[in-house]
Amino acid sequence: MSLEDQAASLQAISDPAARAKAAAEAARDATATLRSIELAAIADLVDAHGGPQKYGSFAAAGRELGRSAEAVRKRLLGTGAADESAPYEQEGEPARYFDSAEEALDALRDWHIHQTHNLAHRDPLVRGALAAGLAPRLVRDTTGLSLDTIDRLEATSAGTAVDVPDRVWEDTVYHLAALAPELGRYRALARGAARDLAGVIGLPVDQEGRQPETSEALHGPEFAALSPLEKAERSMATELPGGVEIPVADTQDVLSGPDGWAAAFCAEAEAAAGGEDPELAAATRHVAAVIRHVRVTGTLPTDEETARA
Repeated sequence: MSLEDQAASLQAISDPAARAKAAAEAARDATATLRSIELAAIADLVDAHGGPQKYGSFAAAGRELGRSAEAVRKRLLGTGAADESAPYEQEGEPARYFDSAEEALDALRDWHIHQTHNLAHRDPLVRGALAAGLAPRLVRDTTGLSLDTIDRLEATSAGTAVDVPDRVWEDTVYHLAALAPELGRYRALARGAARDLAGVIGLPVDQEGRQPETSEALHGPEFAALSPLEKAERSMATELPGGVEIPVADTQDVLSGPDGWAAAFCAEAEAAAGGEDPELAAATRHVAAVIRHVRVTGTLPTDEETARA
C-alpha cells in the first residue's frame, strides 16, 4: 500500500479515537521500517570502509554522512540510542535556549571569562605539583596535560611560593587598598584586588578594601589566632557596621585558598598587561608585583620595593 493510500485509509476511520490510535501505530511501523533501512545503509557504508573492526571506518562513514564518528557508532551499534518511546534520538546534550543573539553572545563571553580564569590557575598549580615532588607522568595522568606542556611549565618555572602566614594575607588586603590612590585613574585595580582577596580569606572590609572599625570580636590577638575558616564563621555571626562586608569570592578561589587566588590573579594580570594602554599595563603589573612579592617571600614589600614594583 502506498503512503497516499495508507493516509486515505486512516482518514476514512470515522471514530476520532480509533483514527488517532491507528495513525500512531502506523507511524511507529513506518518509523521502524525506515530506521531499519537507515541502519542497514549505515552498516553497508561502514563495511565499504573496511568494517567496524577497522580503525577509522566510523570516521570515514561519518564524513560521508555529515556526522561525527561517535554519532555513527552510536546509531549503528545502539550505544546510547534513544528509547523507542523517546521523541527524538539524542546525540550529545541539546543546545541551550536563548531569547536573542545578544543573550547568547553574553553567555559566550561569560564562558570565556570563566575558562580564562580556570586556565590562569593551571600553570602555577602544575609547577607547584612538580615542585612538591610529583612525577611528570603522574601529573599527566591526573590532568590530561601532555608531557611536552608539563616539561615546558617546569622549564619556565619562576620559583615556588612560600607558606604565607594568615596575618600577612590580611595585611596584604590593607596594603593593596592603601596602594590604590597611587594608581590614579586605575586605582580600582588595587581596590578590586583587595576586596577579592578579602573575600577569599573571609575578611570584612569597607567598599574600598580598607580595614574598618569593627566589633572587638573581629580584631585583636585572639581573633588573629583563628584559622581563615573560623574567622569567616565569626565574621558572618557578628553584626557588621554599615558599608562593611565580607566580599563574595569565586568558589574556585575559595577552594584554592589565598595563594591559589594570588597565583591566578598574577597570571591573569600578566596577560592583561599586554594591552595597548601603557599606563593601564603599568598599573596592572604594579598590583601583580606586590602580590607576587608576598607569595614568594611571605612578607609585604617595603615602601622602596613597592615603589620599584
